[in-house]
Amino acid sequence: MARIITLLICCGFAGMFLYVGAKQFWQQRRNLAHAEPVDALIVHSAVKVSKTRDSDQRVGFSNSSTSYLPEVRFRYVVAGTEYVSERLHPSIIEQSFGSESDAAELLAPFPLEALVRAHVNRAHPDQAFLIAEKSNGPVVFLILGVLLPPLGWVVGKYV
Repeated sequence: MARIITLLICCGFAGMFLYVGAKQFWQQRRNLAHAEPVDALIVHSAVKVSKTRDSDQRVGFSNSSTSYLPEVRFRYVVAGTEYVSERLHPSIIEQSFGSESDAAELLAPFPLEALVRAHVNRAHPDQAFLIAEKSNGPVVFLILGVLLPPLGWVVGKYV
């Protein structure tokens, strides 16, 4: 019974990963294929620090981790309508970094109040992005979606 429950949980998460990964993969391809340049004004550019709580109460031991997420917000106009976007890449899947300097390096071309070139698919004008490159996020989600059911089957044998 435990194997079935474990498998169902893993399959549920696998379905979610497959759905998000596939949707973002196609959205990323569509947005890159139909991207047009547009002028944008950076209204927010910062590195967000996120630290997990230390759950190891022993003195001298810590299992907390710190990640750094580049955050950007920019305004742009398409067909006379002003939009605001927070996307660096054409996918909504964000990438965090292990060091603040790596995250800051990604934001370096987008300082606060700078006028920059963004990219937008005019069919979806609310989805503008700054970096016209594929991100690996959707593929990672697809791989996780494929690997979770077999992992759930194996783990279920030992629960």
